[in-house]
This record gives sequence, C-alpha cells and structure tokens, in this order.
Amino acid sequence: MLSSLFIIQLGVIAMDIVVRFVELNPRIRGFVKESPDGFYNIYINSCLCREAQIKTYCHEIEHIKKNHLSSSRWVMDLEAEV
Repeated sequence: MLSSLFIIQLGVIAMDIVVRFVELNPRIRGFVKESPDGFYNIYINSCLCREAQIKTYCHEIEHIKKNHLSSSRWVMDLEAEV
C-alpha cells in the first residue's frame, strides 16, 4: 500500500487528492474521479503488487494534470495521452 511519505516523494503534495485502496476487478488497475466538493479521489486496486500500485498512482495523477476529467473525449483517446 502507498504511504503518505511515498506520495510526498513523488512530488505530489495536494490537499485535494485522496488515494483509496479498494478491491476492484482484476482487469482494472485504478481510476480517478472528481467529487462534487472538488476533491480528486484516486482508487487503486488493493490486489495489485506495490510496484503496480505506484505505476497506477502515477498514471492517474497524469489524468488530473492533463485535466482529462472535464474532457468530453473518448476514454481510449485520453488513455493514449497518458
């Protein structure tokens, strides 16, 4: 599981990002969703190994940085950018 120390080491220090570890379908590594109060919730599959969790976290952060959550483009197009 990621620790807050790890998140700080990645350089992502944000009070509006919450990381949640949940058991997901094995085909889903993770996803990010913006809540109505403006927080970004990153959901990471708790069944993944630590290395895969880290890669997934970095991937979802890229979606936030690129403002993909407010895009009306197809998911496959957005995934190709990350």
